[in-house]
Amino acid sequence: MAFWIIIGLIMSYKEVMPVKENLSGVQIDDSSLYTWDLSETDIGSFIKIEGWFVKNGQDTEFVTLKMSVVYYDESRDIWFVLPTDVAENKQAREVMNDGLKYKWSGVTAKCLESALGKGASFKKYMLYELNGERKLVALDNL
Repeated sequence: MAFWIIIGLIMSYKEVMPVKENLSGVQIDDSSLYTWDLSETDIGSFIKIEGWFVKNGQDTEFVTLKMSVVYYDESRDIWFVLPTDVAENKQAREVMNDGLKYKWSGVTAKCLESALGKGASFKKYMLYELNGERKLVALDNL
């Protein structure tokens, strides 16, 4: 029983740990091509980002799409890719109101705050991966 508890703790810990990845070669896309409604909250020792994110005019119903919230610490030149879940979301369709479905636009990211480093200041991005093409989008208002 103790073994399964330890395995469970390790797995849940992994789900909130960011991954360091060098994204300096990834193109930063024009943020005006995207629309989002994301909010960031502190929950005890965790940071949680949730809401929705879409590329304007890009229906997401039948595409291979991955999104990840990214924190970039410019002073240390470290990119942190936060564990991010993409889920179905209807709010984006209602807000965009352009006839497209934007089915897979829901985003939830959660990260252990201490894993990012104390006192660090971050630029925040969305890593938008559509059919294998990766773009970074600056989240200036997050």
